[in-house]
Amino acid sequence: MLPDQPLALLRDTHWCATRSFALYRYPGEQRFTFVAAEADPLRLPAYSEVGRQAGVVVAPWQATAASPLLLIPADSVVQAAVPEPTMPVPEAPAIDAQAGRAEYVWGFERCKDRLTLGVGGLSKVVYARQMAYAYDANRLRLADLFIRACHLSPYSYVTLWHTPRTGCWLVATPEVLLADDGGDGRLHTMALAGTMPWTGTLPPAEVWSEKNRHEQQVVAAYIANCLTQMASDVQASPCHSRRAGNVVHLCTDFTFRPAAGYALGDIVAALHPTPAVCGEPLKAAKATLRYAERKPRLYYAGFSGPTGIDGRTALYVSLRCAHLMPPRAVIYAGGGLLPESRQDDEWEETQLKMQHILRCLA
Repeated sequence: MLPDQPLALLRDTHWCATRSFALYRYPGEQRFTFVAAEADPLRLPAYSEVGRQAGVVVAPWQATAASPLLLIPADSVVQAAVPEPTMPVPEAPAIDAQAGRAEYVWGFERCKDRLTLGVGGLSKVVYARQMAYAYDANRLRLADLFIRACHLSPYSYVTLWHTPRTGCWLVATPEVLLADDGGDGRLHTMALAGTMPWTGTLPPAEVWSEKNRHEQQVVAAYIANCLTQMASDVQASPCHSRRAGNVVHLCTDFTFRPAAGYALGDIVAALHPTPAVCGEPLKAAKATLRYAERKPRLYYAGFSGPTGIDGRTALYVSLRCAHLMPPRAVIYAGGGLLPESRQDDEWEETQLKMQHILRCLA
């Protein structure tokens, strides 16, 4: 049985290390939900099984023996208000601006070669990198990290989960994979791509570069095509700017009703991974990433979220995330590459995206 103040458990390092649990806070809300399982999480055999049982889904980029698709059963559920941070939130710490640059360039050049040649029809690939960062885990307990992320990302989905199989991950993501927002049978997904720094106002459409607009159009076209096969009454919003912490993206929202014979898990299996985290076409992009990325993504660019808790299902793509392995964290960031992409620009984009999660760990 969980206490009335579940954040107190996150200061117990033994409890955290041995249990399966998840915290999550929906965008724009002031309350969070804490879910804990009494036993080990359930291993799901396929993405199409998502949504059949209540709990918190923890899905990897690609399901393997090392990074399985799991469900944390909702054996205990507690909701509480997000408290104020117990210590000031600093600016992002100074880091070596060139650390990992040589490895990044190696993979970038291989992606760029395949894009230029159009290998397998490749038109876009989302290339990711990792960075290790040492943090004070004795001073910044899991509760502190979650609270900081909630305050730094008021309009993102913030979650922190742990299982003995996955370890502990902190995520503050703007991207919906699939959600049942209104309870009226309609589902919601989005095409989210393109990146610019947040400068205090949402940029108008004409400010976005052709590269950013093209990148977002690729994702939107892919999702629209998927929904043609599996949905009815599909409605797409105009493309608009959407803030995500210290950056802004281009976004198209889609709402729809599942077609007869299609369950939520079927749509999840069709959408994941979208070109927003993989590339286009998917087969050529996956082959390129297996070649260019030297380290596995694990749960970065997978997805997580509750299914059937309080009558709500909301799955979010795991972006802006860190794998917490005290006394260090591994931070992930990526960006969409097109044939015209420049290595300096793409490197700076990953640096910018990492700044947000670094503030949580500073």
